[in-house]
Amino acid sequence: MCYVGAAVRVYRAALDFIQEEINQGTEAAQIVLPKSFKNEMSKIGTRGQTENFFNESPSSDAMLYDTIRINQQYSPVGIVRSSTPLLIEARNVLTIGDRIEYLGRELEPITCTAVAMTTVDGEPKERANPGNRIILTTSPALETPEINAVLRKRLDEKNPITK
Repeated sequence: MCYVGAAVRVYRAALDFIQEEINQGTEAAQIVLPKSFKNEMSKIGTRGQTENFFNESPSSDAMLYDTIRINQQYSPVGIVRSSTPLLIEARNVLTIGDRIEYLGRELEPITCTAVAMTTVDGEPKERANPGNRIILTTSPALETPEINAVLRKRLDEKNPITK
C-alpha cells in the first residue's frame, strides 16, 4: 500500500500541474514536468524506473540482473490512521529523533522530527516496530494530517533500516 499510495500521490500532482498549465493557455505538447516530479518518484519503490518500450526496446542497462531490487534511499515508516491525535500504524522501524517526511497532497513533502511516541494506552515508547500502532508527536506538528497518508524516512547513518 505504501508504494501505490506514494506513486498515486505523485501522479495526481502531475495531473494537477498539467491541468493548471492547460488552464493558463499552455499547449499540451509544450508542457514539461519540473524535475521535482522525477526526483519524488525516485524516492519510492525498489525496482528502479525505465521508459521500457516507450521509444525503443530496453537495453541491458535497464535490467536488474544481479538483484531484484535497487538500493532503497527512503523507507515508509507509517500510515496515518487518525489525525487527532496523530495515530500511525508503523510499517518499518521508527525511533525518537528520526527525521521523517509526511506525504500529503502537495508534491513537496513536509519534513519533521519524531519527538515523542506513546502506545494507544499511553505507554511512552522510544521505538515503534512494524505493525505497532502509536501516537506520534512531531516537531513541527503536522497540521491536519490525512487518514491513510504515508510517512517515510531517508535511510542513512541516522536512519538505517533496522529489523
